[in-house]
Amino acid sequence: MPNPVLSPVDALRNLVAAVREVEGYWTETLANRMQDAEQSLATPTEKPFKVLISFGTEPNPVSEYKFATQAEVDAFIHGVTEMDGYLDYRFVEEKDVWIYDLSEGDQVKWLDPDGGACDRVLTIKDIQIDNDDTVTITDITGDEVGAGFDELEPVVKTEEKSDG
Repeated sequence: MPNPVLSPVDALRNLVAAVREVEGYWTETLANRMQDAEQSLATPTEKPFKVLISFGTEPNPVSEYKFATQAEVDAFIHGVTEMDGYLDYRFVEEKDVWIYDLSEGDQVKWLDPDGGACDRVLTIKDIQIDNDDTVTITDITGDEVGAGFDELEPVVKTEEKSDG
């Protein structure tokens, strides 16, 4: 009886299984390398790797993701790990990007909406973006100001001129 013709992936799978039956460091290493080769030959329709995950802080339905290679699984898990802690998102308008870049020591001009009676330059000790269009700034003096994005202006620093 003739041997059946196997695809390269099936042939590697059979070889990996056979090598794994032999115990020892070198056979384990060889089997792992052959398995890597098998993964690189997998076609996009073959997705033998599966990850089950539940997103969010509340019990949520489990989602299943399938991948053709371990490298794809690793990239997916890396993305999920990077996302961890960022369970929310905001859309930011181009004109407001500078506000998201503010940090301790930066200065910003607050334009008081009550007729400008309290307009002043704040030196930031702490800044919290409260939602899509408001911010709370603690000044180095300890004053706390809640302001809308439209009440803030960047302070433009000018370089000192030298006499040389």
